[in-house]
Amino acid sequence: MQMNFELSKPFRPFEQLMAVLPSASRAIVPPSYHSLMTSAESPIIDYYPVDFEQDLNGKQQEWEAVVMIPFTTVERSHARLSHVDRSEWDVPIHKLKKGLMDGVRLDVFFPGFPTLKHILHTARLSKAGVRVFEQSSRGENMLLSLEPQGRPEVREVARALLGSEVWVGWPHLVEAMVVAVETQGIYIDAKGESNCNGFEQQARAIEQQYSGRYGVSVGKTAVVVHACPMSGRKFVMAATKGRITLEKQWHNISQPYALQAIVKDILVEDKQFQQYCSVEELFPPDTTTFMLGNPHYGAQGSVIKIDPEHKGRIQLKFEVPDLAPVVAAQSSSVERYEVGFKAAKQLAMSGHVMSRITGTVYMVRGAREQQTDSASKSNIGLNLKFNKRAEEVCGFTRKVMDGGREDGQWQYSRRCVMVLREYQQRFPEVFDYVAAGNASNDMFHELDVFPGPEGPEQARELVAWLEARPWRRGSSRRSRRRRTCSTCSTCPTSWPAPPSWSPAPPSASSIASSTSERASACPWACVAPSSGCRRPPSRRTTFTTWCLTRRSRAGWRCGAAPDVATASPAPPSSTSASRRAGWWRWGRGGAPGPGRAR
Repeated sequence: MQMNFELSKPFRPFEQLMAVLPSASRAIVPPSYHSLMTSAESPIIDYYPVDFEQDLNGKQQEWEAVVMIPFTTVERSHARLSHVDRSEWDVPIHKLKKGLMDGVRLDVFFPGFPTLKHILHTARLSKAGVRVFEQSSRGENMLLSLEPQGRPEVREVARALLGSEVWVGWPHLVEAMVVAVETQGIYIDAKGESNCNGFEQQARAIEQQYSGRYGVSVGKTAVVVHACPMSGRKFVMAATKGRITLEKQWHNISQPYALQAIVKDILVEDKQFQQYCSVEELFPPDTTTFMLGNPHYGAQGSVIKIDPEHKGRIQLKFEVPDLAPVVAAQSSSVERYEVGFKAAKQLAMSGHVMSRITGTVYMVRGAREQQTDSASKSNIGLNLKFNKRAEEVCGFTRKVMDGGREDGQWQYSRRCVMVLREYQQRFPEVFDYVAAGNASNDMFHELDVFPGPEGPEQARELVAWLEARPWRRGSSRRSRRRRTCSTCSTCPTSWPAPPSWSPAPPSASSIASSTSERASACPWACVAPSSGCRRPPSRRTTFTTWCLTRRSRAGWRCGAAPDVATASPAPPSSTSASRRAGWWRWGRGGAPGPGRAR
């Protein structure tokens, strides 16, 4: 097989830049080329699309994806250059400097920049599987290997390092305070020497972190140094003469480091470090300050003056904003939540059934004979909480970490209870089937949930109703309301108003006198009906609201004789105004009127 290639000419420097840069980076090329990257009349504007697709190609992050844009060609290149004589940019030989500039010091460490100085090491190419972008490299890597530094005795190391400041984590040096040293079976700190366990696992973890993440082989770790990294600096007022010192602050929790990757007593240059000598130098007039005390923590202010008559006290002026509207808005937007068993009690269902319905429940559509993997499945859960992804839907559910429980406890808002009540009213068969010992199943068949010839049609109605819910319409809209558990501090107030319930609650006068008529007159049956309830099993669902019959421990029971003389007034007519007045709240455990049915 013969393969022929036509040799072309390489891109010139500016052509190469325009071939790889987006239009947002046009400032890198000369201004004369900007119009080619932005103008709609540009002959190569298709090389710089605003919207484009990305191919992750097995990657995880968007910035790792392959950008699907056209390839540039030499024939369509419109970057043109004018020739410049070499004498215009030629630099005389005597002005060229080969090597390091004068004054450069290689023995000084600049904080924030890694350094390969201070510790002897060698370099070699090897396939070591160093993690790059969270994936192990497949080719060869340049690995650094520390030279052996001997095997010092742990007690000598403790005498030399305890309480001293060192630089840990070579080559990314960080200043730290040594609080303890450790070796196999021995742990030494300021309190003395004691026995310890787990040294080998700790040393192995340090070695794996260096080799797998940094590409550095530190060798066998014989001594581990526990040190508290520096967290910052703090200005401290001296007791005399108003002088100020800048003291280092250390973390409260120590971290383990390998002794062979620690250096001490090195030259450091930090231009940002500034030592103040007096209050006047630290707080000149008009300096911006912030309040760190009460009652206006965080308020911004400015320095007025430092009056010597006030013994060095600083006069400040703070601007305190009016936060009353913000506090009022936050209070009005906070949604009240209840634990699962209390919310389920309002709907006369078990907490387990409520937990399943508010999550994800799949229903298989179509014939029973088809394979489960290829069958069409629909999610008939409300998608208001996601245990595996630790996500909650603001305004409906939240997960509270309390009581020392690692898994937390789910809580449900009044809106969530209202949505469940509407779901119950429209599709009671779903709750009947889940409550009948099927709550532990992950997948149901539509003919099991909706038996009979109208089952598939009812399943379609259920799926259509669920897809019309505002938190399930469109992935982008849904993603704006999902939050990681325990991160939603203020719930949205833009959810739809409570639905208009129908039928309207019966009035006291509409309850018949006989037991059988009373049972049939109540439009809502209860989960635990009394022996006198004559509603068919398909209607004995969890609707206990708006029933003016006698209340028992299990809920409002059908068939019990009401005491009409002491019953609360009849609810208003079925109008939206009456529902806004609060009559739909009867499902929360009692009638809202001045009296209650007894």
